[in-house]
Amino acid sequence: MKTFKTALAAVAWAGISSSAAIAQTATHGWVQYTFDSKAQARVVIAATETCPQIMHDTGKVDMILRSKNAPTGFDKIRVCEGDVDATMMNMSAGGISLPTPKADPKKIAVLGDTGCRVAYGTVQNCTGNGTGPKWDYVDVANSAAGQSPDLLIHVGDMHYREESYGKCGPTKGCLQKNIGLT
Repeated sequence: MKTFKTALAAVAWAGISSSAAIAQTATHGWVQYTFDSKAQARVVIAATETCPQIMHDTGKVDMILRSKNAPTGFDKIRVCEGDVDATMMNMSAGGISLPTPKADPKKIAVLGDTGCRVAYGTVQNCTGNGTGPKWDYVDVANSAAGQSPDLLIHVGDMHYREESYGKCGPTKGCLQKNIGLT
């Protein structure tokens, strides 16, 4: 199992969560395996916030920024990270509950190629507020989560870096507009 987790570590996570709790600083959080098979909690915060601590039953862990430089179109948010393990129960960070990674996952869900298409003649309805073929990632992700897997593996193409040139040109941030980021 270790080799399997290592090969897909960059796209494997043990859970994802979001919350509308009062006084939270994070908007989304998850636990994933890194390239070296370590479990790591990550949370999304506003660029103006500082990274929270991961709180758990027996202590806390400091989180650090993954990068000080945001990709184009993502300048209002940052991602924080901190190492976690299967002994850390009741974890939370920035008001978000985080799942405890399983030391030996038994029930595994695998997803892939879930990006929203905005080029090559097909522009999917990525936000649900427009026309075009429906982007079914939310339905697929909710269906997988409903099975309560110990480990979810996403094998790639979660985000296509495309531009819808015919609608607004190659340099005007069409992708961000199509998926509701601006």
